[in-house]
Amino acid sequence: PPRTTMPSQKKRTDASPFSDRLFTGGDIGMQFGSQTYIQVAPLLGYRANRELSFGVTGKYIYYKDNYVPNGYETNTYGGGIFTRYNIMEEVFLHGEYEALSMEVPYSAYEMHRRIVSGLFLGGGYRQFFGNYSSMNLMILWDFIGDLYSPYVNPIFRIGFDVGL
Repeated sequence: PPRTTMPSQKKRTDASPFSDRLFTGGDIGMQFGSQTYIQVAPLLGYRANRELSFGVTGKYIYYKDNYVPNGYETNTYGGGIFTRYNIMEEVFLHGEYEALSMEVPYSAYEMHRRIVSGLFLGGGYRQFFGNYSSMNLMILWDFIGDLYSPYVNPIFRIGFDVGL
C-alpha cells in the first residue's frame, strides 16, 4: 500500500526548498533544591525526505550540589550529531553521537576537564501539534557507557521539534 504523508510534512514534498526542510527544537531540564540541575539542549535538523532526518545538537548543563562539603559546582557543555528514521508516521528510530566537556576526578583532591562521549541508539514516539511541530518521547541506550557519563541506561528523553 502507498505510504501516507506525515502530518508534520503535509505541505512539503521531497522537492521542497532547503529552508522548508529545516527544523529546530530540543529540550530543557531543571531541578532545584539542595542539588541544582539546569540543562539546555537545542537542536537544528534537516529533513532529507519523509523518512530520514539528521542534524546537530548542543548541550549546556549547570550543576550545583550543596550536599558535598564546601559545595560542588560545575558547567558541562558540548554537542553532537543525530539521525532519525521514520518507521511510521509517529514512530521513529533515533541514533546520536554526543561529546561533552566535563570535569572528572583527576586525583582524590583535583578535577580536570575531559571529553566524555556517548553513542545513543533507540526509538521514539512523536505526537504532532499542527503541521510542523511535534513532541518526541524517546527511549535510548548509551552503547559507549563511559565511566564518567552523566547518563544511566535506559535514557528517557522528552523533546520538541518545530519547523522553520
